Amino acid sequence: MRSIAPARGRKIRCLFLVFCAMLAGVCAAAGNDVAPPRLHVVRVNEASADALAGVREFAAVQVESCRVTQHLSGSGAPPLTDAQLRKIVFLQDEAFYDGDRIAHYSTRRFVVADGSSSCAPYVLVLRDVSITVGCGTRIVGRSGNDLNSDAPPGPPETHVERTGPSGDACVHARKPVETDGLPTDSAGSDVNCIWQSRLLAARFGALTRRPPAPGNGPSATGLDACLYQPLPHYASAHSAGEDVVLRTHSSAPPAQQAVSGGHIEFEGNTRLQAMDVGGPAAAKFDQAAAEAFVRLPPREGV
Repeated sequence: MRSIAPARGRKIRCLFLVFCAMLAGVCAAAGNDVAPPRLHVVRVNEASADALAGVREFAAVQVESCRVTQHLSGSGAPPLTDAQLRKIVFLQDEAFYDGDRIAHYSTRRFVVADGSSSCAPYVLVLRDVSITVGCGTRIVGRSGNDLNSDAPPGPPETHVERTGPSGDACVHARKPVETDGLPTDSAGSDVNCIWQSRLLAARFGALTRRPPAPGNGPSATGLDACLYQPLPHYASAHSAGEDVVLRTHSSAPPAQQAVSGGHIEFEGNTRLQAMDVGGPAAAKFDQAAAEAFVRLPPREGV
């Protein structure tokens, strides 16, 4: 009688080789899908004399308009001093990066008039949240107050958007941004960054509309962003990601500052306040965290 052991043995060996090949493929895939380190980045506005002058003029217009509407006589509160205004963080963006999850908690402050208190100035706080999870989910939230409305503020709100995959960027991880040989600038706190204009010039040459400045500084044309030099673009195999901005620079003319309460410059000129690399996971990527943030008090004293 013919033995079947050799045939069975060959079959087992073939299955073993197939399993090894599959395992090697999984390991190779895992090796190519290494998650980037967690990042926590906090940016705040610079406070130039032009921007503060814009805040002061914006607040004066708000107070005067309020007093006229309420038929108040006499003079209102004295103009706010630079010392008072420099204590206010007019713009703060707190960003959390964790694999395929990215969250931004943004706060903007404006000095406006209080119609319930003889039009005295106070700080109105607007808060926004944007949380991206992979390619298919986005959580957004905002506080209910509105700078351009005299109506009572509505309740804070958050909602979840199911966006679905957004093109090839969500299927294939982006190639690393090449920064070798390009000059870097300091973002503060012993962290280096590289201006976006310089990256674009290195990639597109004369085709770029925003030429880099000589040396290692920002472009003198328009808005420029200084990106985290070791990891300018944060992405994973399951997320399109975004640029990691540590500083911004804008060349907005001073005449535009009063129109926005200084925020044209505050939005365009920010600095790194704090940064953490590879820290513990943060509980900032769900709707509960977003709701807690937008429900913080909407008013602060000057």
